[in-house]
Amino acid sequence: MALEINDQLVPDIGYLIYRKCTPSWEIAENVISFYDITYVVEGRGIYTINGVRTR
Repeated sequence: MALEINDQLVPDIGYLIYRKCTPSWEIAENVISFYDITYVVEGRGIYTINGVRTR
């Protein structure tokens, strides 16, 4: 069985940041026109999306 890949299903990652943050670091509130994928390796934080806080 051949696997067909649709170009619309392959993400285009245009911006990538690796960051080690201090406890006081924060992201300024902002509206974005793209999808944000955040991967936390260690520690904890609070994300607010459309007014809903997520831990």
